[in-house]
Amino acid sequence: MDIGFGANYRIMGMFDLRAGYRYTVGGNDLGAVSGLRAGMGFGVGSYRLDYAFVPYGDLGQTHKISLIASF
Repeated sequence: MDIGFGANYRIMGMFDLRAGYRYTVGGNDLGAVSGLRAGMGFGVGSYRLDYAFVPYGDLGQTHKISLIASF
């Protein structure tokens, strides 16, 4: 079971800054820092570009980029 929380702050209606933390009940296997999450996004009209950073302890960091189109 995981417990998570996060926050999103929108700037000027098009920029988003995000941060969060995910805790695994019983302890995060990859260390406490592995629960941190951060990201940002940019949107115009029905299009969004999002970026997220997720550390995985000794396994390294993950960078995720998403392009989203709404129809």
